[in-house]
This record gives sequence, C-alpha cells and structure tokens, in this order.
Amino acid sequence: MPQVITWPPVSIAAYGVGPTRPGSTSYGMRGNPYYSQYRAAREQYDVDVLSVSTTQDGLGYLTALRRQLDGQVPLVMIRPLSALHWAAWAPLLGLRGATDLEWTADGRTLTWDLSWRDGVVITATVKSDGSWNAIRCTGLPPNRMIAYPDEIVRDSTGATARVLKAERSDAGGGAVIRLDGPLAAGEVVIGALESRVMEITDWFTPRVSFGQEVMKMSMRQVFATDFPDAFVEVDPWS
Repeated sequence: MPQVITWPPVSIAAYGVGPTRPGSTSYGMRGNPYYSQYRAAREQYDVDVLSVSTTQDGLGYLTALRRQLDGQVPLVMIRPLSALHWAAWAPLLGLRGATDLEWTADGRTLTWDLSWRDGVVITATVKSDGSWNAIRCTGLPPNRMIAYPDEIVRDSTGATARVLKAERSDAGGGAVIRLDGPLAAGEVVIGALESRVMEITDWFTPRVSFGQEVMKMSMRQVFATDFPDAFVEVDPWS
C-alpha cells in the first residue's frame, strides 16, 4: 500500500506546472507527420523552495520530508497553483465561488456541528460556445477579467474542466466561460485547486549557508492505477 506524504508548509519562490506529451511523431514517405500517444499524459511540477524565508524552516521541513520518504517510493500530495502569475488570480479570491471552511487549532482539525462557507456563490447554466463546452455564470464581479486559460472550474458534483480562453464579466456580473469538457449546472468554483500525487524525481542538495538558498525539486504525477493498492496519505506536519 503506497504511502503518500503531505507536502510540507514551505515558502515557494517559483514553480512550473504542466502536462507531459508522452508520444512520438513519425513521418510518411511524403514527409507528412503522424503523431501517436499510447501513454497517459502526466503533470510535471518543478518547484524552487526557499531555505530560510520568513519562518526560517524551509530546509528543515524538506530534510524531514526526505527522511520520511527513506526506503520507499518518494510520493507526495500537492495542490499546485495554476500556470498564472499570482497577480491575476489573487484579487479574485472569494469572488468566484463558495468553498467549505475547515477549522483548525494548533494545527489540528476541529469538528463542528455547523457548516461554514467562504466566498460568493456562483451559479452556472450549461450551454455551448460554438463547438466548445461552456457554462454561463452569474453572481460574478461586474466588468472585469474573471477566468484565465488553464484555470480549473469545479461543479457541485466534484467534476472539473479547464478554462480555454480568458473571459470577462458583463455589467450584470454574468459571463460565458469556454471549457475543455462538460460540467453540470448549479454552483461552481472558478480557479479551484486539485490534489495531485507526485513522485519526486530530482532532489535538492541540502546546504546550510549564511543567506537565502533556493532548493530546486522536480516531480511527475502518478496515478492510483500505477499501484496494486490504494494510496494512504500521511500528514506529519499538522
């Protein structure tokens, strides 16, 4: 049963995220190309972690992670941000859908009888945008960019699709968002995050210095079908 360690709370200076293209191109007698892909595309994630940052514990956390993964496949659970600069999505936090809040104290989850939600409720109806899947959303802030390409949209069933083109809301707070797949009508969250199980393929070299160090790591996505047993997530940090 593969054990997956939750990614530690470290400060990230830069990251790169995107899918692989695990295929090949062959050429016919006339030079015409043929592309074939028999393996599933997997997300890649490259990250630069600060050794000191404001909390002075980055190197300690990553060294602890390395010890936790000793003797096993180095699997971690991450929630990568989208392939956008933070200045694009940060001003829209809480304005593109309501999410459930999880209360904690001293790093430990608290159980409440009441449900708490944060953010503005965004409602969607299903439509098409030319030959593409799309949803029409209401309840958005008016007259501003509200969706960016490759952001994730999640519906109330938990299904997700990615935004294909930048979209702007109208004066009434409505917008049609073109997607790469179908979603259900109802509440949606634009700019949602998804968890990914990643295998660390390239580790940093631990080094203590008098200044800030950038620790570079690379990862590739793994699927549950890659293993005979289900994942078990372990969180040593909370």
